[in-house]
Amino acid sequence: MAKIILFVTNCSKKSLLIRTISPIIPLANIVLCIVPYWYANISKVRTYVNIFFLLSAVIAIASYQFGQDNDEQTRPQPPLLHRSYTHLKNQTHLQLAFGSCLNQEEDAPIFEAIKSAQPDLFLMVGDNAYADIYRDDVTRMRLAYNDLGGLLASQHLSFPIEAVWDDHDYGTNDGGRNWKHKKAAEQIFLDFWQVPPGDERRQHPGVYFQQRLKLDGAEVQIIYLDTRYFRSDLKETDSREPGKERYVPTDDPKATMLGAAQWTWLEAHFATPADYRLLVSSVQFIAVGHGWEGWKNMPSERQRLLNLLDEYSIEDLVILSGDRHRGALYAAETDGGRRVLEITASPLNRGVLREEEDGPFRIGSTFTQNNFGVVSIDTPTGQIVLSLNDTDGLLLNQYVAQHGE
Repeated sequence: MAKIILFVTNCSKKSLLIRTISPIIPLANIVLCIVPYWYANISKVRTYVNIFFLLSAVIAIASYQFGQDNDEQTRPQPPLLHRSYTHLKNQTHLQLAFGSCLNQEEDAPIFEAIKSAQPDLFLMVGDNAYADIYRDDVTRMRLAYNDLGGLLASQHLSFPIEAVWDDHDYGTNDGGRNWKHKKAAEQIFLDFWQVPPGDERRQHPGVYFQQRLKLDGAEVQIIYLDTRYFRSDLKETDSREPGKERYVPTDDPKATMLGAAQWTWLEAHFATPADYRLLVSSVQFIAVGHGWEGWKNMPSERQRLLNLLDEYSIEDLVILSGDRHRGALYAAETDGGRRVLEITASPLNRGVLREEEDGPFRIGSTFTQNNFGVVSIDTPTGQIVLSLNDTDGLLLNQYVAQHGE
């Protein structure tokens, strides 16, 4: 009996355990109380009943003490984030690292290699925690963020972190605008990543935002898109053949990836001047050789973004994406001949062995082992370098572009 009580009161997820067990105890009491005395020795029945009533009392006390403040106990504990970029004004070089698909319950040795790359900032571009919500209970999401906070804190990271979400930190696999818990998930996300009260993300639905980094003699614009909160439902496949594994492109003219407000916002920021532009999309933009999630599922939306690059004369847009548990580099052109680059880095610690996929627009092979991406911008030479690296920091693939050529 004492061992059971000790286990309950010391369980790190005790509030969940209490909520699971406590409804069972009264039911067990009722069953035992109505057991006919002639089926067993009366003293034994009374002993069992007393034990269960005692355990019920313990659970009730524990529920009152721990369960009533359940929200406080499971409030996500973020790492201490230091977001300062003032030092960049004296630099002519920007080193940005990023990754996606991080299981908060597993080790992440890849952060040692990321630290060795000495990035000026690190972007977590989705599936930053596997925090899916089941049975309408957001407690699991809060606990997942708690674990993520502990994991990140244990890495002793010295660089700033910025984040957007993908489906698993949005709360549901392949989720879009109809996800009923998106507002709760958004609040947890913003609080965990310590988004300040005056930030634009606190003023509108969705977690999209813009960041401008001022270097010595150049400005880098980073646009973070939200490809979940407003996205229409995807068209499911009619086949499981390669390239159509789960979804196929839709011809619905009303289908949207970003929603009207975010499209208006994006166009407004494309209209502003910047020397270099990066765009973060949690799902792939250029890749079309697979049947999973991506902009390819909404061809009109994909073309709309490409058209904006021509309309606003944006050269060498670099897109950072994740989601796929597969890393790769891509290059494409707009109808106006403007180059678009993409680097997909995924996963940080959920690597799986998969067969190669079709690769229109891809530069080299894909890599399914754990990996992270690095984007380097050198303003004196105008050189943009996209690098994909493994857990040990070894180079998997690289593409060098001369900005504007």
